[in-house]
Amino acid sequence: MEYSFFHKNYSGVDVIECPGDSDAPIIIFCHGYGSSADNLTFFPNTCNFSGLRPTWIFPQGIEKLPSDLGSGYAWFPLNVPLFHELINTSQINERTRQQYQELFDVDFNRPREALENMISDLGRNKSEIIIGGFSQGAMITTHLILSSPSAYCGAIICSGALILKKYWDTLVQNCAQTPFIQSHGHQDQILPYYLGDSLFTLLSSQLCGEFVPFIGGHEIPLQMTQKMCKKVPIWFKKD
Repeated sequence: MEYSFFHKNYSGVDVIECPGDSDAPIIIFCHGYGSSADNLTFFPNTCNFSGLRPTWIFPQGIEKLPSDLGSGYAWFPLNVPLFHELINTSQINERTRQQYQELFDVDFNRPREALENMISDLGRNKSEIIIGGFSQGAMITTHLILSSPSAYCGAIICSGALILKKYWDTLVQNCAQTPFIQSHGHQDQILPYYLGDSLFTLLSSQLCGEFVPFIGGHEIPLQMTQKMCKKVPIWFKKD
């Protein structure tokens, strides 16, 4: 049976919701910079979970971008000139590494609070919620699991990045034990591979996770979708 799609609002966050079975988990998936809630809605009808029909929720970013940036949405603003400089640079050196950290030195509190309020409004325990995202959405997902005093059922991190100025190296030492899977393309021109590889090194130092590197760019590959289909039932079964 194919999913139906409904526009809803939870605690001020607009979402597209695809209802599943009430005894199955909820999967929240956050889009990347410049996209919108409908960007990743192909997932429900392409992911086949053994014995599970989860509810999918696709929240829309809380930052509305101006028309000259495509009129999409974001979870946090970017220094656009710096971003364009970085994605047009083929060299990775100490200067560009510092510039990437400068690019992401922004306020994560507002999107974190918006998503946490939305999650609370769903009325389900975090042990029944899988949080995930792509690009910016993956960064916010990472921040949520590292900031949460209780574990999520799991986390799905697609094309994320290690951000040094958010105290993740400290948070990971005391965060709840949320299992995760993470993917990153070797040819990613938006977020270079080293950012994802470094993130996995940090997270896997304390959390149980798997890394899915792939030959490709800034995208979600078939290998990651297959890994999701395998892992989600395992994560939920543990409870």
